[in-house]
Amino acid sequence: MKLQFQKDILPHLIGVILFYLIVVLYFSPMVFDGKIIFQSDILQWEGSAKEVLDYRAATGEQALWTNRMFGGMPTYFISLEFAGDITNLLISVLTLGLPHPINGLFFGMLGMYVLLLSFQVRPIFSIAGAIAFSFNTYNLLSLEAGHNAKIWAVCLIPLILSSEQPFWHLDFCSNSNSITSKSPTTR
Repeated sequence: MKLQFQKDILPHLIGVILFYLIVVLYFSPMVFDGKIIFQSDILQWEGSAKEVLDYRAATGEQALWTNRMFGGMPTYFISLEFAGDITNLLISVLTLGLPHPINGLFFGMLGMYVLLLSFQVRPIFSIAGAIAFSFNTYNLLSLEAGHNAKIWAVCLIPLILSSEQPFWHLDFCSNSNSITSKSPTTR
């Protein structure tokens, strides 16, 4: 099978470039001027993580518990770093170097674009759907509030669904009754 650039590659390349340009232009003060989005939950996080960050700076070790929040809790959800963790590098590559937290919106557009293409939606409509998905009011309000992990979770859903989509046509997935009616316990 021979790929034709104009038909097989160009629409997707245009989509990715358009996604990038939309994010860069919409958040141009952040990208070009180095400004940051005021996120109230992130400011609260800085106070919550202070004990953990101070301990890491003083000892070079990772604290696994903090007494600062809720009378004590694990630091896994506050500020835990793992040696050899390449997640940030991978995210930076996949989001073409966009700054945090707006990189999640770009990644959401990519994921929704892939999902819509997996449903055989034409690229032009997939691009429009991806933009609408990522720039919906919920994501923008969550971004302003500082719910960055929530934005990433929501924006990863389309990519996860697109990886499962090839299996949706299987007989046992065709409707909700199929799973129970074909179960060995109901025979």
